[in-house]
Amino acid sequence: MPSYVGMNMTRKRSLDAGSRAEDAFRLRWLQRAYRAVADGLEDGTLPVVLARVGDPKLIELLVHLGPEHARSLASVCLTNEEFEALRTHRPHSTLLGSVEALPVRYGWLRELLPEQVNGVLTLFRELAPLKPFDHITVNCQRFASEARNWDALNACGLTTTALAVEAATALRQLAESRVDPARARQDRVAALERDLVGYRIPGFWPTPAPLATSLAVLADLRPGLRVLEPQAGKGDLVDALLALEPELHVEVCEQNGRLREVLEAKGYRLIGDDSMTLRGSGTAS
Repeated sequence: MPSYVGMNMTRKRSLDAGSRAEDAFRLRWLQRAYRAVADGLEDGTLPVVLARVGDPKLIELLVHLGPEHARSLASVCLTNEEFEALRTHRPHSTLLGSVEALPVRYGWLRELLPEQVNGVLTLFRELAPLKPFDHITVNCQRFASEARNWDALNACGLTTTALAVEAATALRQLAESRVDPARARQDRVAALERDLVGYRIPGFWPTPAPLATSLAVLADLRPGLRVLEPQAGKGDLVDALLALEPELHVEVCEQNGRLREVLEAKGYRLIGDDSMTLRGSGTAS
């Protein structure tokens, strides 16, 4: 549990909470994808492109990268440093001779052809006992991790960038089909409210929950009653009113755009930004 639980929320604590919430969101998204794949395999409804995708690590990569970046899994690059390290141990390799390195030491990448990937991977495995890349800084190493991803894709029949993108798209659709709309709205509201911490809005003073509840108790609430919150802020008072009487017909006004975004995320009916311009019809003039 975070050490700040029970303390006043600051901008720094809000950012930390947001980071934890984002991690939780990614884990829930991945969990939905795993369950969708398992259920699809069991009932025979899994899309053909995912039929052989059973490696949890590959599923995680496809889910987190998404269709926008899944194509990167189907490419393998060799840095100049890696190229030189391999050539040191196999100076007369015909295979390495087909991979031309530019005359610069850092920052050069060469995307390998499929047949080159297989050859370099075989060579890399032969040289593994010699630890050929140990002297290379981590930021100059790419081949080993990219080759593992490429190998996993090929083992699942995803042999082209188009198939990798198709698989990631199918996984996203399966995960999205299991999203709970109420939970999604709750997460969005929480994120927007966290983003308000430390952000100064002239005239905005959030109503503490205990005070909002006390005010709501004093109101003569009845089902179907029409209620106007003329300066709704982020909806603290409306939250308390609806908690006591869910059958209210609530309408709200708010000038600030960021606060209006929170109110809209909560599903409250915004009828204007200035309550003084409203008329009896309930619409802003």
